[in-house]
Amino acid sequence: MSALYFGTGVSSPTLGVSDGLAFEYFGFLCDAFRIANERGCDRVVQEITDSYQERNCVSPETDALQVQAYWQQALIKELAQSLGVADQFTLVLASEFRETTEYQQCLANIREQAQQKGIVPTSDYVLLQSAGVDYFRQNYNVAVKMGWVIDPDDFSQGKLDEYYFNMQYQRITGDGEFPFEYVGPGIFPNGRGSPYQMRRFTDREIGRVAIDWPFENREKFVSLAQGKKGEKKYYTAVAGIVQKFEDLCEAGIFKCNFPWDPETTSLPRKIDLIITDLFRVESVKQALRCALVSSPTVSLARAVSAAPLSAQNQGAYSL
Repeated sequence: MSALYFGTGVSSPTLGVSDGLAFEYFGFLCDAFRIANERGCDRVVQEITDSYQERNCVSPETDALQVQAYWQQALIKELAQSLGVADQFTLVLASEFRETTEYQQCLANIREQAQQKGIVPTSDYVLLQSAGVDYFRQNYNVAVKMGWVIDPDDFSQGKLDEYYFNMQYQRITGDGEFPFEYVGPGIFPNGRGSPYQMRRFTDREIGRVAIDWPFENREKFVSLAQGKKGEKKYYTAVAGIVQKFEDLCEAGIFKCNFPWDPETTSLPRKIDLIITDLFRVESVKQALRCALVSSPTVSLARAVSAAPLSAQNQGAYSL
């Protein structure tokens, strides 16, 4: 038994905490299961990096990090159930293992190897990332790691994307045999970047889709089909993500049926159904509301994770 491993984050060094989970994540997960199948892996393991990321924020936003991590964790678990792959999928928060003896030993080994080779990392984050690879290899029998790059045709374009960190891992450990697989970035109406992070105050306004309900910027998204070049490219990229899902269902990799008629259902309606029927956003919100009511020890972060950060930023913490 072997696994494919990939990681996602809830913040970035320049943009701070993500404003929800981007729709492109759905395509990223589809890529993971496709590559796992091609590689002969029987499981997919995802890490949500919630604890390392605190040092990457523009300013300390610990509560918002917790909110986003719990929200995404709940959504993704529902998605795995909907796709019929829950028994082949493991989702782990970094905060759940980074203080364990196993991980700390991996980190100590990475630090020692770097020192022995005279390697001075550009940041401590390089060591944390490298230790994470070893931790998942040792504890989850990971046989391949998947990541995204800014330009799949020219890896040198990404100065701090996953290719950079993976090369640092190889440099520190001297292990050139462990395989890394790469997919393209998320395509935005005005650029490209992380396939899972939503940029606050900009992405929703320009029509980028988040895993929220209701599909609040539907009209803006629909208009992109007739928009500028970059906007049309984004609309086409979203259609491609939906096609990935349909292909994996037809191949039997996802064990579920389409929640639509592939021939007659419009792309915006398919997005609606992915959000409501596969991610089950309303069910996730309701479950977290109930958890708050039934247990006074449930943290505020767990509770407000039932609402998108765009609402939270306006002070709407009520569920």
